[in-house]
Amino acid sequence: MLKLGEGMNRWADAVATALAEVVNVMSALADGDLSKRVIGNYTGEMLRLKADTNGTAEKLAAIVEQTVEGMTAIKGATNQLATGAVDLSSRTEEQVAGLEEMAAAIRQLSATVKQNSGNAQQANQLALDARSAAEG
Repeated sequence: MLKLGEGMNRWADAVATALAEVVNVMSALADGDLSKRVIGNYTGEMLRLKADTNGTAEKLAAIVEQTVEGMTAIKGATNQLATGAVDLSSRTEEQVAGLEEMAAAIRQLSATVKQNSGNAQQANQLALDARSAAEG
């Protein structure tokens, strides 16, 4: 009975130690620390518990790493889009300013053409008047 009791105590200690390590890893994961692992030497179901706990922590760390990489890529793409939008906006403003200048020049040219047309009509009238005076 003594040996059986000692064996049960060793088994209970091993289970308690393994569970304490698993609790430690899970608590660290809950706090955002993905670096903790179960490190004790175990056999049987405690070895399986160690492997599953460490595997879960590894996969979670990999998922978080991929998420961070994805967010970094999205941030870079967003920055490129923002830069492109600013560049496009600047070029559009330059084109609008150029079009406004062209419209002003066309209005000025139109006014000059109208004025020249009026001057030509006056010159024509003066020429007609001079001809009438010369004939008369």
